[in-house]
Amino acid sequence: MEDLKILQKQEALERLTILQKQYGLMETVLKEFKENNTIYYSEYINQNIQGILYWVGNKDKYTEIVEKFEKKNNALVYHIISTPVIYSGTLLSMLYVSENQEEWKKT
Repeated sequence: MEDLKILQKQEALERLTILQKQYGLMETVLKEFKENNTIYYSEYINQNIQGILYWVGNKDKYTEIVEKFEKKNNALVYHIISTPVIYSGTLLSMLYVSENQEEWKKT
């Protein structure tokens, strides 16, 4: 089990590196996840301000959702995208590494 968590973290770091290099994700997100497992979430605001970063740990509800999801699915969440949905609340898209290593194949 511990070996899987190490492999999941390595895979998550690779994916965060891709997001940083190809899409301009702030270096801090990768650095803090690598050093102390800090998960950020990007919050979509509007077309003029397309994203703001926050720590997941600042929102108890998000922390609880991540913990439940990881436990239930034996997964590792490394980033969340929070999108407001008119009349419905908020859509959370969790970027995660599953326990199924065959799903990690690079294309």
